[in-house]
Amino acid sequence: MAAWYPGSLVRMALRLVLDTQVWLDWLVFDDPGIRRLRNAVHLGRARIYIDAACDAELARALSYDLGRHRIAEPAQAAALAQARRLSQRIEAALSAAERASLPQCRDPDDQKF
Repeated sequence: MAAWYPGSLVRMALRLVLDTQVWLDWLVFDDPGIRRLRNAVHLGRARIYIDAACDAELARALSYDLGRHRIAEPAQAAALAQARRLSQRIEAALSAAERASLPQCRDPDDQKF
């Protein structure tokens, strides 16, 4: 999961922005399907970036009724704190022209990714 540049010994960590469902799989459901992602982050082979909009969406999603995985407020706060420790905060302000040039997502909530 690392990026290699031809003719170079420089190895760069893969840069990622996680969808809210991936965060829930990691923080709430402990989904084994993200084991490789979790390992890559812990080994420094991948870095996660998050902006204010994604952070706010994750905070909302952690408060949803997730069936048998519903979590109490202290656990929600702990999960959000863990996500913040695992990620690097970025400010992703785009101009209207830059936003208009991006492909349009079917789900408007995913457009920020």
